[in-house]
Amino acid sequence: MEVDGSGGPSPTDVKSASVTLAAPGYSHFLKIPLVAGRGLDSTTAAGASAGVVIGTRPAHRLWGRRSVLGLRFRLNDRQPWLTVVGVVPEVHYPGHTGDFY
Repeated sequence: MEVDGSGGPSPTDVKSASVTLAAPGYSHFLKIPLVAGRGLDSTTAAGASAGVVIGTRPAHRLWGRRSVLGLRFRLNDRQPWLTVVGVVPEVHYPGHTGDFY
């Protein structure tokens, strides 16, 4: 994993990440409140601008307690940069036993 800007972990500090592909309205449909920013919409759908919504826990691990809106990361050097457009609280999925980071 690569984090754009200072304050992020080194790639060896990030053990794993849980990624969920979502369509516009996903958070609203599941009644997941936004902590900051906005949810996915047609401008971020299908990689149009590579916008992502990130959970508070991974956001804090990557950048500390500062605002993460507009900051970028990528999963590896072959993937596009992803720009954080929104933040949601930690979400637990049934059957998911791992930590997000």
